[in-house]
Amino acid sequence: MNSRRDYRGSRAALFAGIEEGGIRASHYSSHEISEHDNDLAIEGLQDRVSILKRLTGDIHEEVESHNRLLDRMGNDMDSSRGVLSGTVDRFKMVKLESFPDQIWASNSDPRRILCSSLLIHLFPHQVAASVFHWMF
Repeated sequence: MNSRRDYRGSRAALFAGIEEGGIRASHYSSHEISEHDNDLAIEGLQDRVSILKRLTGDIHEEVESHNRLLDRMGNDMDSSRGVLSGTVDRFKMVKLESFPDQIWASNSDPRRILCSSLLIHLFPHQVAASVFHWMF
């Protein structure tokens, strides 16, 4: 029996230090775990930040590309506007040169007159041949 008491006593003495150390070790381990979790969270945030930086850089490049495209389109539209206004001016000249004032003063449909002047301007040989054929 005495050996049993010695066993319990030695066991208590043996585990008493470990239990206290175990508590301290557990506390230290939870602190270590918290630091480790924080490090992992920081690495995750750094990864997210780098992804967001790349994404914003890509968006910036895309916006600059679209701005350049819009600038070119604006310049093309301006030059087209100039060409179109020149063409309209030439049509006005053709209208004044091709038809007598009586036609323009009459109540003729302006679309019909414009279409006729366009045909005369675009296909002068065919129109002249048909007028010649009609006249003779």
